[in-house]
Formats: sequence, C-alpha cells, structure tokens
Amino acid sequence: MKKTILLLAIMLSIGVNAQTTFDKGNFVNKQNVTVECLIKNYDWASIPKEIEYKINESDEASTMPAAQLNSFYIYGTSHNYKTFDVPIIGIQKGDVFVKSGPQLLKVLVEGKASLLKSNDGIYILALEGEMLKPLIYKKYINGDAFEENVAFRLELYNTLKCETLKIEDFKKLRYTDKQLIAVVNEYYKCQGGESRTFQREEELEISIKAIAGANFYKTNVELDLNVRYYIDEEQYYRESKSVSAQSNAQNNFVAGFEAEVRLPYNHKKWAVFIVPTYNTQNKVSKDIAVDTSFEGVDWLGRPIGTLKIKGNVLLNSISYIEVPIGLRHYFIISENSSLNISAAYGVSINVGAKPNFTFRNKSNITSLYVSQGTQQARGFSLLRIGTGYTFKDRYSVSINYYAGKVLKSNDTNGAVSILLGYKIF
Repeated sequence: MKKTILLLAIMLSIGVNAQTTFDKGNFVNKQNVTVECLIKNYDWASIPKEIEYKINESDEASTMPAAQLNSFYIYGTSHNYKTFDVPIIGIQKGDVFVKSGPQLLKVLVEGKASLLKSNDGIYILALEGEMLKPLIYKKYINGDAFEENVAFRLELYNTLKCETLKIEDFKKLRYTDKQLIAVVNEYYKCQGGESRTFQREEELEISIKAIAGANFYKTNVELDLNVRYYIDEEQYYRESKSVSAQSNAQNNFVAGFEAEVRLPYNHKKWAVFIVPTYNTQNKVSKDIAVDTSFEGVDWLGRPIGTLKIKGNVLLNSISYIEVPIGLRHYFIISENSSLNISAAYGVSINVGAKPNFTFRNKSNITSLYVSQGTQQARGFSLLRIGTGYTFKDRYSVSINYYAGKVLKSNDTNGAVSILLGYKIF
C-alpha cells in the first residue's frame, strides 16, 4: 500500500509540472491598461477567481485576482472574459436569483448583441446602449408537479427581431451554449452584422479499449465454527470460534474492455470510465489450528482447559465479472505520452459456481465435534486506486491497488492488478 501511494505521489508531482502551459493573451486592469502577456491556461470549466500570468517566458509568474480585471482573453481559445455591471432584478418564478453588480462574465458571442454567461450558469444578453438582460430558465417543483420557467424564450423573441427568425425557432429553444449561440448568430446573419464566437468544444470524447492482464492476490477467509465437547451422549460444553486463514500468493488472468469518456474541459484531462472484466479466483485449501478454552470438566471430573482444533478450510474456485466505475485524471508529459491516476468503486458479479466453504475436522480428540457455522454474506464490492501510462493515445498499461475487494465471505484486500490496454474505438 505504501509503495502504491508513493508511486502515485511521484507521478502526481511529475504531472503537475508538465500539464498546463502559458499561452499568449492579454488582460485589461481596472486602470483600463491593456497588458500583453502569457496566461496560464487551465481550460476552466467555470469563471476563474484569479489568473496567473507573466510578461515573458523567462519571468516568474504573477497572480491577478478577477476583482482587479476589466477583462482577459487567451488568444485562439474560448476563454474570453469581461466585467459587466449586472442590473438588479427581482427573484423570478421558480426562485431564480440573479447576482447583481460588477462581475466577470464569460463572453460566448461578441458584437452589437453579445451573449454572456455567469458563474451561476445564467445567460445574459447585452445589446449596445441598453441595460443587460438576464435570460431566465428554471425547472422546479410546484406542489406535486414539475414546472418550467422559460422566460428566456420570450425575452430572446422580443429582442432578436429578424425576418429569418420565427416564433417557432424560440418555442423549443434549449438553455444551452450551443442553442443560444446558434440563435444569436442567426440574428447577426439576418442583420448582416459582424460577430465573434467563443465557443468551447462541447463534444465528449468516447473511447473503447480491449483489456487483458493479471491479478496478484492472497485470499483471506473467515469462518465461524461451532465447537462441542461431549461428556456423554447428551451432555456437552460448547464454544463458538471465528477462524481466519490466508492463502499463499495467487494470480489469475483478466480479460475485458474499458469504456472511457473524456470530459470537455481542463484540456480533457478528466475522464470517467467503466471496466468490466472477467476474473477467476483459485480454490483455497488451508490447514488451520486454533485453541479452544472450555470452562468445564470431562466425564472423569478433570478440567478440560485448552484443546487444539486441527482442520482444513476449503473454498472452491469461483468466477466473477468485476465492474469498477471511476474517475481518472491525466497528466500530459509530451505529445505522445501521458500519465494518469484513478480511483474507482464497483461491484463483482458472481458467475458460475457460488462461493462455498467446507471445513474438515482433523482433530484426534474423539469427544470433540466441530461444525461450520452460518456465514454472513458480505456482498461483492471493490474499491481501487490506480496509476497508468498511455502512449500515442492507443496503448496503455496500468497498475491498480485494491484497498477493498470483498467476494461474499472472503476478500482479496490488497490485491494488485496489471492491465494492458489497446484502443479499438
């Protein structure tokens, strides 16, 4: 476990230093001075609270709070932000609250009619010489029914008057970057005006990999035993014993596939994934010896004291499909190489024979009787962390550590898997 954490820490420190670049851009401060500079491009999913910048590549980076900016723009990207004074409006139907006052907003379309977006996800229309118009949308519960406040459609219809835009174009308009940018651009097209669009690539990047590898593990078993010491045919002392056993090191082949979805922000360094794989667990046969302590006397009146139970625990081999679902973060090393760390939680679905314990008593004490107690089902769950390397976005290798991996009444906590991947889609 310690080695795995150390490896993850090393990869994280390497990745952080190789991940985010300073790109050309500019900012305008509160004194209305434009500064050409290099801005650290985190590919933000929301409006940043500050920016890091430097005038020259060799300079030390400086920080500028968003509150001290009139605007900033990273050239050739969707990251264009300007400060606007948002007017006060009352709480709208559905308890929609719009933050008012000067604030940095993301510019989606810029021109005589600009489309803006706040950090609260509210779109705002800005027309030259007019007060800003927040575009209101909210889905909410009214009594036992779901209702929608779609005031943004009427606001846009009343504002963006043009021959090519009909009322039908607004009736089914969705509250998304893509659709609102499209309707504003159609307005510009109809008016013959000029505009600039700063639109993020919204499409999710989906990939499928074939996966093969091996698990390395030790099976940990726990078994409840009912122990009886007979004085005669009817009288006995009893004790319940919980015994544990661990198999020798084992390994098994793993095969399956991985489906991954790269999220469209932060340079697509975040991804969610699911990895169904077929696994087998070898049978476990383990001799055990456990002491019992009876507070009683035998048929001759002598104290029984401590007796040693000897026996064999046998767990049959099983097959299961493991389905981890998790989150992965990539660290870009070069154009062809990247590292990643991941965490996943999931379940294991038993297929074929069910897990079954048997205990064979090998004690040579004729008055001692041992039977297997009822095992409490513990479910099939897993929790793992991992690290990996990807080459040319096609070949991958990963090492995964299972902090928890429960298979009904046994576990392989601490197991390690090594998986090789090949992108097929």
